[in-house]
Amino acid sequence: MKKILTLIFLILSILSYSQNKFIYLGALVLSDNTPINFSMELQEENGIVNGYSITNINTPNETKSEISGLYFKNDKSFQLQEIQILSTNSEAPLNTFCYINMNLSFKGKFGSKRLEGTFTGNFLDSTECASGKILLMEKTKLKKS
Repeated sequence: MKKILTLIFLILSILSYSQNKFIYLGALVLSDNTPINFSMELQEENGIVNGYSITNINTPNETKSEISGLYFKNDKSFQLQEIQILSTNSEAPLNTFCYINMNLSFKGKFGSKRLEGTFTGNFLDSTECASGKILLMEKTKLKKS
């Protein structure tokens, strides 16, 4: 019985270790320095990332988009892209939405869990519609502040 419990504990530990959840709040900063509030909730398992982003939080244009991509453990970086609109408060046609492609990495001392990087946005026809920087902090760190 003791061996079975140890085996179950070991399996659960391995499963929980291979899966990471990330919740971040911050901003997209467009190339003209215009900020847009932004959040992401990501689930990573074995380098595969899925989740969602929310732009224009608490505004008439708030939009939730599905995200997928990759996490590279060796350099602690992400390559992510919005792949579809999940919901929006905007009345604009879906073909006018700008889908973001992001390259992000962890920054800061002592594992402060800050994510920074660059993004480009494209319409569905691949025409570029935006570019700039992304600055995000882990949600739990922001609440402490």
